[in-house]
Order: sequence, then structure tokens, then C-alpha cells
Amino acid sequence: MAEEAGMFVVHQTIGSVLCCKCGIPMAPNAANMCVKCLRSEVDITEGLQKNVIIIHCPECDTYLSRQELGLEPD
Repeated sequence: MAEEAGMFVVHQTIGSVLCCKCGIPMAPNAANMCVKCLRSEVDITEGLQKNVIIIHCPECDTYLSRQELGLEPD
């Protein structure tokens, strides 16, 4: 409809910025860092338990939890 009135339509494009650490062109984000640099700076697993001890009883084929053993959680 705008083209019929002699107007032109401007298509929006996503701009590009340079990563603030390594300088590669990328789509802008809140940190202005590429994925590789962001991964090297931020640990999203911080505060999460990274390993657990699982005890398996081969006689009854069940697994015991820390609470069943009377242990406090870490």
C-alpha cells in the first residue's frame, strides 16, 4: 500500500558490533561479547553441585540417597 502511494519501505536489518574482547563482528547483545569470549568470562554452573556420590546396592538393586544414609547435604 505504501508503494502504491509513491513511498518506499525501509527494511530493518540487525546491526553488527565488534566483540569488546576479541573484536570479531557479531550481532549485538547485552554483554557486547561473542559467545566464545562470554563462555570464557561467565560460569553459568557457579553455585551448582557438579558431582554426586551414588551408592548402589547390588543385592536389592536400589540406589541410596544421602538422606537415607543420614548424611547432610553439601
